[in-house]
Amino acid sequence: MAFEEPFQKSVSLRSKSDKIDCLLVHYLDLIDRYEKLRKSLCKLQSSVLQNISKANFNANRGIRYGEDLYDTRMQALRLCSISKDEKNGTSIFTVDAPTQPDLKIDLEPHDIG
Repeated sequence: MAFEEPFQKSVSLRSKSDKIDCLLVHYLDLIDRYEKLRKSLCKLQSSVLQNISKANFNANRGIRYGEDLYDTRMQALRLCSISKDEKNGTSIFTVDAPTQPDLKIDLEPHDIG
């Protein structure tokens, strides 16, 4: 019996070591794939910026191509922040002014029906 215990411990340590080796190989493979994708993304982004520069150079007067034309995602008009009052522990909500000063926001309720 005394001979079997060290053998079992070495087998379990070996299997754990093999598992760690497999995980390490998988991790290194993921890092390699990430680096390749990152390099590809940088090349694509660079070519997009070059194409936008060429379009702006060749465009008619008054036309300027840029993020405003191709980025149609929603953008925040106001910035809200929450902080904690140190004295009584209550939350303080603050809303900053519109990020676009010329934009008028109507906050009055309207009848839709």
